[in-house]
Amino acid sequence: MKVTVITQAYCESCTKVKGLLDDYGISFTLCSVDHQGSTELRRLLESQGIRTVPAVFIDREYIGGLEDTQAFLMESTPDADQYSFGEKLDG
Repeated sequence: MKVTVITQAYCESCTKVKGLLDDYGISFTLCSVDHQGSTELRRLLESQGIRTVPAVFIDREYIGGLEDTQAFLMESTPDADQYSFGEKLDG
């Protein structure tokens, strides 16, 4: 399972979602819209209709922000054997 979190500096929800993923023992890649070269990242978010951060992606599927990620994790703890592109696999 590949998790990517898009954040920005001084974002309380971004800090909380990173802590939440840490609490669940889920490793993630962190990308910030504050860094040089983030213009492309902002364009990508806007092209997908995503206007706020944090933006959490699991296996390239947009999960949402803090509240959506909390709900997703509360439903069931994802792992690489259960999920592919954010959808539960049968079996």
